Amino acid sequence: MLRRKLLFMFGSVVAMLVALAVLAVLLLQRVMGGMDHVNRDAMGIIAQSSHLNTTLSQIEIELYGLQLGRQRHLDELIQKVDSLDEQIQRVRSHYVMRSQTMRQVTDLLDIHLKQFRHSVASLATAQDADLARQYSIDALGKAMEMRRDVHQLDRAAHEHADEEQLHLAADFRWLVLGLTLGGMIVVNIVILALLHISGVILRPVERLVHATRELAHERFSHRVRISQHDEFQELAESFNNLAERLETNEQRKMEVLHQATRALNHEINNVIATVDLQLRVLARQTGDNQHVSQSLRQIQDNLRRIAQTVQSLKDIRRIVLTEYVSGVQMLDLQQSLREADAPAAEDQPV
Repeated sequence: MLRRKLLFMFGSVVAMLVALAVLAVLLLQRVMGGMDHVNRDAMGIIAQSSHLNTTLSQIEIELYGLQLGRQRHLDELIQKVDSLDEQIQRVRSHYVMRSQTMRQVTDLLDIHLKQFRHSVASLATAQDADLARQYSIDALGKAMEMRRDVHQLDRAAHEHADEEQLHLAADFRWLVLGLTLGGMIVVNIVILALLHISGVILRPVERLVHATRELAHERFSHRVRISQHDEFQELAESFNNLAERLETNEQRKMEVLHQATRALNHEINNVIATVDLQLRVLARQTGDNQHVSQSLRQIQDNLRRIAQTVQSLKDIRRIVLTEYVSGVQMLDLQQSLREADAPAAEDQPV
């Protein structure tokens, strides 16, 4: 019973510690995963913004070349525009674009891209040089607007990443605080459990040790009361049974002693009465002989002492032996009379 109780308590404490550790690992992994996700997407947005700027620079170079009349073919320019469109679509695939600010920026970038496509298409179909130059200037203006949009997109991505990192940092602080409080609660529970376990073990042990000392002093009426319904209660019951048997044996010995004392007292009293009668007769016969009278009084005193000693044997409640000679023990009458057994107080239930 006690073993199961201890196993249950220690198992509960270990289970709480393991659960707290697993919860801490899962929550920390979630926070760290969120940080990695934000950093990875932020770096992705920054890389896409860099690619967009590079593509826009190449488009602007193409437009400047057309404006200066260095080339007239638009195939490479159209290819760059298609690549720019694909890059914008990849930017849209990031979860960061779910925010309203990022959607506004990408929507504006799409509008400028459509206008830029229109300008490039007009440039491709223009036959007049002045008109083509005007379309080229418009395309450059739209490209600059798209560059500003990309710059705003990059800044918004940084701001969004910083905001999410602040939220994750706040979550991390709350997580650390919660884990600290949880750890303190678990530690207090462990301390209370250990105090309870120490009480469950130490209190019965102290009572049993005290009862053993009482038993060593031959106070067989002492009893131990333990109401824990475990091995200590069984041990207390065994101790009480042993003490009861010893007390019964002691009572039997005292009964035998008292019966022997009564028989001895009866016989001795008869002998003393006869001897005392003879001494009185002898005292009358001797007359005024002081020496004989003193001897007769001494004999009478010794007889009374013997009678008192035998009479006191009836008042003995516990036998105390004293070693008068090495290896020889005798009844210590005075000590036995002084330690007449008073009812011993029983322990209070644990």
